[in-house]
Amino acid sequence: MSPQVQPSQTRLSQKQRQPGQDACPGVVSERAGGKPAYVVFDDKTLWLVAATLPVKEADLLAINGIGPVKLENYGDELISIAEELRAH
Repeated sequence: MSPQVQPSQTRLSQKQRQPGQDACPGVVSERAGGKPAYVVFDDKTLWLVAATLPVKEADLLAINGIGPVKLENYGDELISIAEELRAH
């Protein structure tokens, strides 16, 4: 059985696919060399970030698709985005 879609997942997915915008603007502008987040992270990883809304690095490392290198490169931004999504 697949997990229930949460509002944060829907917002992340909608932002991810809007032309000219990205679900993770900090990741794109600062770390990914202009690549959209769905190129850096596959859809499943982005959905898991939206579903779990990680609060610390250990939470990110528990997500399939995020290892030490991606944690180092994108971890702070992903946690910041998760904080924004929790606030909505």
